[in-house]
Amino acid sequence: YLCNLQYTIWNFIPKNFFEQFRRIANCYFLLTTIIALAIDSPISPVTSALPLAFVIIVTACKQGYEDYLRYKTDQRDNRRLISVIRNKCTQDIYCEQIVVGDLVKVSRDEDVPCDIVLLYSETPGCCYVTTSNLDGETNLKENIWHFMVSISLCHMVQIAPPSQRPEIVAKRTSFRESFRLKKITRVNSSLMMHPDLPQYQVKIACVRKYIIKFAISYFIIYPVLMLTPYKDIYTCNIWQAASADEKALVEASARCGVIFQKDTNEEIYLQINKNVMVFQRLDILEFTSERKRMSIIVKDSANDIWLYCKGADSAVFPLVVEGKIQEASLHVADFSMRGLRTLVIAYKKMNQSEYDRLSQNIEQARQIIGTERAMYMTRAYDLMESELILLGVTAVEDRLQENVQETLECLRIAGIKVIWVLTGDKAETAENIAFLCGHFKKGTEVLRLMEQTSGKSCFPILTTFDRKIKLEPYKQYGLIIDGTSITVILRSFPGLLKSVGMACEAVICCRLTPLQKSEIVHLIKTARSRPHTAAIGDGGNDVSMIQEAHVGIGILGKEGRQASISADFAVTKFMYLKKALLVHGHWYYLRISILIQYFFYKNVVFITPQMLFSIHNGFSTQVRE
Repeated sequence: YLCNLQYTIWNFIPKNFFEQFRRIANCYFLLTTIIALAIDSPISPVTSALPLAFVIIVTACKQGYEDYLRYKTDQRDNRRLISVIRNKCTQDIYCEQIVVGDLVKVSRDEDVPCDIVLLYSETPGCCYVTTSNLDGETNLKENIWHFMVSISLCHMVQIAPPSQRPEIVAKRTSFRESFRLKKITRVNSSLMMHPDLPQYQVKIACVRKYIIKFAISYFIIYPVLMLTPYKDIYTCNIWQAASADEKALVEASARCGVIFQKDTNEEIYLQINKNVMVFQRLDILEFTSERKRMSIIVKDSANDIWLYCKGADSAVFPLVVEGKIQEASLHVADFSMRGLRTLVIAYKKMNQSEYDRLSQNIEQARQIIGTERAMYMTRAYDLMESELILLGVTAVEDRLQENVQETLECLRIAGIKVIWVLTGDKAETAENIAFLCGHFKKGTEVLRLMEQTSGKSCFPILTTFDRKIKLEPYKQYGLIIDGTSITVILRSFPGLLKSVGMACEAVICCRLTPLQKSEIVHLIKTARSRPHTAAIGDGGNDVSMIQEAHVGIGILGKEGRQASISADFAVTKFMYLKKALLVHGHWYYLRISILIQYFFYKNVVFITPQMLFSIHNGFSTQVRE
């Protein structure tokens, strides 16, 4: 049963009055009315009671109407018909009538009526989800546990083994593939506890993230370099991928003869020159912002075990022991200078005993509960991904939106100080985009602070930058700093970074984690001049800095809706910021100014006669006959 109501018929008046009189203005007018009634006041209490009653009644009507709309929405969801198996037969009931123990059938594109445990689907044990309406991330996430179920309509459902949990799907999700036989459970999930969260959608796609990585890896073996903008690819196949980048790379591999055919949950089918190759998927090592890479382990028809790893060059190159590393590094640098998004791909071959030994370490790490789990997981993953052989480098064009440079230039002319670019891209990519966007102009002297791991090495470099800026204050400077150096500086001497950065025209911070982005925003907020900060982002990794800034602006786009959900304002394109800030912001400033002046002069006109009259009657409350 879904209930988002704030009031009931019985508690509406007391609860609404309690909430309204928590406002200082309402309490002030109520107090003046009580004082006017309690004493022989020359001012009629009606002058305070009448506007107070008007505000209270209008606000109560508005909130009551909004609660009624929530009631209608809840009724639409609760009165939706759903098929369940109860008492050994199929029944069509309302969602609000579902009870614990019902087996629910949820079809394609149908919202899930409550928290459920996945027992069976048309693709057994397989469920692909995208959390774009919940956290804004558009990439497909594989929330899959392999489990066995024995179902009897007259006996309790049993799930085995206990260590491999079934998939719990939250209420108000929707499926893109028919799922059968769900068992209802009461799950105190955070999704259920918050009524204002948006709908959480679950999608089934024909392409899985790790399948894409494998297809790319096999395609890289061929001596072909392909740079392709994902918006301009033409293909006869329709792909739904974890991201636009991966979609572009899979379609590019198909052009070169490596075609992904299908995934039967346990096996991956690839067509290469009219030959179909089948790979058994063994494990996947997940991507995290700290690891900056992910891996898949597969077994081919010859029972050889292969690990394919993709990730940032800074995360993959240190693991490579064989291959043309120097040449690949030059390609990465070249692609980055063109503003392309790069990935490095490597692999290794293992025998069964080696895989069993390393896999056992990973399973033991996954079973650890507590703060040490992450450390043991990292160690186990590093052992599995060690001694890799370099396959190649991919590059995908991520085009800027239209009028980005013009918008930024207008904001700069309007007096918006020092623009900080906080990104997870490579330094070369970030610098190239900075020039394309107009952050760095021709003649700007770029100051670089890269790959410094200690305070002793960072301090003299920053001190030199600070002295140089003070000696030549009329010169344009730009600062580029990476995440490794940021970590050291924020821990040792954040004030020096603040001083240098705020003296530059623009600051580019690359290879940052979401936490580092929010820390930098907090650093600027706490400057001595107390500047007002605005954070602009379009992805889930920008949420922390958007929430940290004074004003958060989210951009709706391919990265999802999480940034816009958590922001104070949302726009569909970056160029709309110019009108939002320079036009609507200017109008808002004028309206606020007029309103403040109105209140000022109104109070002068209202208080001056009373003060003069009080002086005339000797501050007496008595009325003379």
